[in-house]
Amino acid sequence: MSCGKAILASDIPTIREVLKHQHSCIFCKSDDINDWVNSLLLLYKDETKRKMLGANARKVFMKKYTWNARAKNILKSLAI
Repeated sequence: MSCGKAILASDIPTIREVLKHQHSCIFCKSDDINDWVNSLLLLYKDETKRKMLGANARKVFMKKYTWNARAKNILKSLAI
């Protein structure tokens, strides 16, 4: 995410907490090699989609997952 590169990820609940399909990544069925191959080929052929997914992933990372963002979130949750 921090590098701004397109992400292919297994479609499992814990990863869905961080990434969003067709916004910041492409989810693939973990046990379906054809799904992975087809998704990889899609990214290879579609530079616009590849760049969009990478840029969106980086934006999410910068907003939610940097040390500063995480510290602010913790402090916010502690505020009374």
